[in-house]
Amino acid sequence: MSEKNQPLKEKSSETAGFVTYFRACSHKEKNTSIRGPDYLAKEFHIGSARFKLKLSKLLLPILKKVIPGTYEWVAARTFFFDEQFKRALESNYDQIVILGAGFDSRAYRFSGHIKNTAIYEVDTEATQNQKKAILAEIKTPLPETLRFIPIDFNEENLSKLFEYGFAENKKNLFIWEGVTEYLTEEAVDKTLEFIKQNSASGSEIAFTYVYKEILEGDYHYYGSEEIVKMVSKKGEPYTFGIAEGKIADFLSDRGWRLIVNYTPKDLEQKYLTDEKGNLFGRVSEHQCVVLAEVV
Repeated sequence: MSEKNQPLKEKSSETAGFVTYFRACSHKEKNTSIRGPDYLAKEFHIGSARFKLKLSKLLLPILKKVIPGTYEWVAARTFFFDEQFKRALESNYDQIVILGAGFDSRAYRFSGHIKNTAIYEVDTEATQNQKKAILAEIKTPLPETLRFIPIDFNEENLSKLFEYGFAENKKNLFIWEGVTEYLTEEAVDKTLEFIKQNSASGSEIAFTYVYKEILEGDYHYYGSEEIVKMVSKKGEPYTFGIAEGKIADFLSDRGWRLIVNYTPKDLEQKYLTDEKGNLFGRVSEHQCVVLAEVV
């Protein structure tokens, strides 16, 4: 099937590399109030990338100036998705599906919270093989309920989940982190429709999105112009967004109910402000996280 008709798309390796790097750096923060929780992120930096981590005291300040607010965005959203993943495990949801999982480490960091929840990581076979090799090298056991679903994003769609035991009409949580902005609206709609049609009422999706306004050249949002130009230069331009303040309508039109939408200011207050009220840093103002449920 053509990329246009895909219900999801692989996160680019370079973009995913930035996210992993930022997560690893966040875990090294001295302030324990806002220190990132992903202690495994550094393990997924291999080769020359390990050297970059060692130089993070020099490189990170440069990146924070080049793409302001992006490091803070990754740090805050990591806390958010960790919360949703852990909550679903503790509530014993039937299934958790991580779309475009890349080097997501939640199934391993929260393995002690798994009861009976089936976990599916969806990504390319090459990415998954590299990930499994790293996990084996660092002797990290795979949860018994975890299933890797290798997918060719040019030829296959989410129906491949059924080949690996995914069951219809169960209470599910889908995690879709850092993906929608690289899709078409059609692809986003197809993914939301697939999930809705194959999940029980009350099932949820947690995902990130950017404001549609930046796709139209509105760069008044802090950090927007720099990141838009960078991803375009890398050949990974943003292609989808939701208009500011319209997320509830967007979801309602597609049969979903908004549970919570965290704006950049919300993320700063909830995740990046320490116990003394000190703000760790500003989040780029065009990116949000959302949790919604099937009506």
